[in-house]
Amino acid sequence: MPFKSGWWLLILLALCWSCTNSLKQKGIDQFNAGQYEEALISFTKVLRVEPNHTATWVNKGRTLQALGRFDEALECFIEAAQQDPRLYAAHFGQAECYIKLEQYVQAATAAQNAVRLDVNRFGGNYTAGVANYKLAAFPKAMAHLEKAVKLQRNNVAAIYYLALAQTQNGYVMSAAENFSKVSDARPTDPKPVYMLGVCRQSMGLMSGAIRQYQQSIDMDYRLPEAYARMGWCLAQLEKTPQACKALSKALQLGNTAARKYLAEYCQP
Repeated sequence: MPFKSGWWLLILLALCWSCTNSLKQKGIDQFNAGQYEEALISFTKVLRVEPNHTATWVNKGRTLQALGRFDEALECFIEAAQQDPRLYAAHFGQAECYIKLEQYVQAATAAQNAVRLDVNRFGGNYTAGVANYKLAAFPKAMAHLEKAVKLQRNNVAAIYYLALAQTQNGYVMSAAENFSKVSDARPTDPKPVYMLGVCRQSMGLMSGAIRQYQQSIDMDYRLPEAYARMGWCLAQLEKTPQACKALSKALQLGNTAARKYLAEYCQP
């Protein structure tokens, strides 16, 4: 007996479902292998057939992130959040994209949504901390980053931002300890070394601060702030010739604040 049309429809739907499932897995495998362009094609094909498949919107967003296409990735995560407002990955993905796009107000909101859904996830707390630090909401940033570091104690990026927030909140000794950890983990990065100098200077340890500033300059001679701060510290120790030399270099590199100190310490 010939099949009725309804049976043919069921068979076609089953074949279609099997095909998209295969494409979903193919896209995931391609993503895990670093084949991001190929993964993007696979996920896009899936969504043409299943536009309401929320997990694939997230996977497409992650793939676009890996390709550096953050505007497009953001659209995918927004679509996923609209389909499932309680999906952590959709809000966290938005927060990451907003940070890359330097839209920190939106990033803070998206990250807070992620934290509300799961307070014990590293990503939500880390992005909330970074976004709030960029917004100069330093106490809130520090609270989120402390949580992030508890969740991933060896995450260098989280430790670095925590130290920055601690510096702004006046916890200079704790900040110095954390900058030291970052410096040990990133021995060629001048930023934590420079910030260690800032901490030493805040504690009134001028000689120690000068050593840190000089070390950061040795790593990257184009650090005008390091020259300016080193010059000021040298002036406090009454090492005027060295101070004037450092301040002149800072001004040459574009640190306009150095002009004030040059006028104060280096005029005949």
